[in-house]
Amino acid sequence: MKEVIVDLKKVNITYISSLLISFVISFFIQRKIYNHLFFKFNWIGIIYIAIIIVIHEGLHALGFIILAKAPRDKVKFGFHKQYFTPYCACNDCLITKFGYISTLLLPSVILGIVTVIFLFFTNNIFWSIICGWVVASGSGDYYMAYLVSKYESHVKFMDHPKEPGFFVLE
Repeated sequence: MKEVIVDLKKVNITYISSLLISFVISFFIQRKIYNHLFFKFNWIGIIYIAIIIVIHEGLHALGFIILAKAPRDKVKFGFHKQYFTPYCACNDCLITKFGYISTLLLPSVILGIVTVIFLFFTNNIFWSIICGWVVASGSGDYYMAYLVSKYESHVKFMDHPKEPGFFVLE
């Protein structure tokens, strides 16, 4: 069994890159739709972000149960005090490559699409910033999916119980 701990410096680089790229793309989507853009701080956007954090982890749980076929009682929620981040983990379950990658990417795909749809209904650039944040918030998941993708399809994975990472069982 091989332990893989995620390099948080690389996750941060992924975060900054995806934040900037997704903000620019979001901005250009809005610019293409509207002739006039404006920026106004919006409390609805802040509430949306708070809700997204909870939904993001909930979608990971659904992914573990539906896509990775994990028993419901093996899916746990928690909060890493050291990294100041919530998490959803699947303890003591062997997960296929497809199940793990799809579970990792599920929240970002769904929430990214929902947030981009909001861009079509507002010319407030604040929502481009939120869209950038929503896409970038999956950076750790993108990086883990990238690491998992390097292994053969027959390999099984297990979530790390204490660190951002996983175990590889070849």
